[in-house]
Order: sequence, then structure tokens, then C-alpha cells
Amino acid sequence: MPEEDEKKLKPANVEAKTSNKFLNVKPKTPYGTNQLLYISLSENLKDKYNTRDKYITKEEVAKHNKEDDAWIIYKNKVYDITLYLKYHPGGKKILLNQSGKDITEFVLKFHPWVNVEEILKHTLIGYIEC
Repeated sequence: MPEEDEKKLKPANVEAKTSNKFLNVKPKTPYGTNQLLYISLSENLKDKYNTRDKYITKEEVAKHNKEDDAWIIYKNKVYDITLYLKYHPGGKKILLNQSGKDITEFVLKFHPWVNVEEILKHTLIGYIEC
């Protein structure tokens, strides 16, 4: 991911807490686990992706399974989650294990209340080719 995109998602006046005195747990993400912060910051990326009628094969998505280039499929839509990895409340490792794949069943099983499409709306790349 280009450094300029990285800068767009770095909060200007927000510091991650180093610990939670109530749970005595260190956060797994450098900027905290604020999903709304990610949505707000990712708005700077919305013009980067031209998704109108862009279709992508599952084979192409499978190639994007690295920390610096991670895509996922959710409900037949393809999202670039590279920058989101830093904001995922459960840490990036679990998403990296799912990158390059269809995560629809996984999300619906473990996080049915999470609105993935809202969180990742600004990094929609395209749609799965049928």
C-alpha cells in the first residue's frame, strides 16, 4: 500500500492506549479498536477505487493475501483491507489468515452483528465475477 494512503489513515490527534486499567489488557491495534474512526479516516480513500461494473475473479482475490496487500470477499463484494488490518479489534493476524478468501460465512458465524459493508464501504474494489 502506498505510503500516501497510509498517511490518510493515521489519526492526527489520537493516541492508542497502552493498557486498559480495568481489563489489564494491551490493545492489539496501534490506533485502538475504534471502528468508527477507521470509517471516518477511510473516507479519504473513497475516490481511489472505481467500482462501477468492475468484476474480479476469485483467483485474482486469492493473490492478495499478504500484510501489505490484503483483499477479502464479503457477500460477493471485494474489499481491500490492507489498511484496515491496523484497526481490526481482534488484531490483524485473524484477518491475514482470511485474506484472499471469501469471509462471508466466517463473519456471519462469529460476528453477525457487525456491518462489514459499512466499515469497509470506502475500500470496495469491485464484485466477484460469476
